[in-house]
Amino acid sequence: MDPFAKLNEDHRLIERVLRALLTFSKRLTEPGASADLTKFVAFFRRFADSAHHKAEEDLLFETLIAHGFPREMGPIAVMKHEHRLGRDLVSILDEAANQTETWTADERVAIQNAAESFADLLGNHIQKEDMVLYPMGQRRLPDDVIATLGEQIEAQRSTPEMKAELDALFANTDELLKRYL
Repeated sequence: MDPFAKLNEDHRLIERVLRALLTFSKRLTEPGASADLTKFVAFFRRFADSAHHKAEEDLLFETLIAHGFPREMGPIAVMKHEHRLGRDLVSILDEAANQTETWTADERVAIQNAAESFADLLGNHIQKEDMVLYPMGQRRLPDDVIATLGEQIEAQRSTPEMKAELDALFANTDELLKRYL
């Protein structure tokens, strides 16, 4: 498996869900909005972060560092920082999703602002990875290292537990995409 192609494929799905999140954030007074926000949070936490960002941080970034990329500055430091910022924004959305009372007008504005900020952050982040970091990695990593990286990403995602979790998650994600795209 080509690890860069797989990570780019992840990006296309994440971008679609971000577009759906933006549509959703303008419809927060509709019935079921809290349940849908919970599904969005689950996607961003369990797929975008626990699967995709974990593959980047634990496998890709560490491989790049082992081949001369600096850890504390440059593109890897920026990407890790943006992952942390994204987690903070998803936490705001999660708090709102777990709220038992109906959202006030101010809370709906805060949810919409967090969704827009997150979509902007992650959209720009994806562009940097697609246009800068991944091409740098493809040029600088030897072919055998790229092949090993692909195998590692495949192994990380193919455990029975991870496959079952992603299958269930994607079923909910498909519902969100149909409803909001």
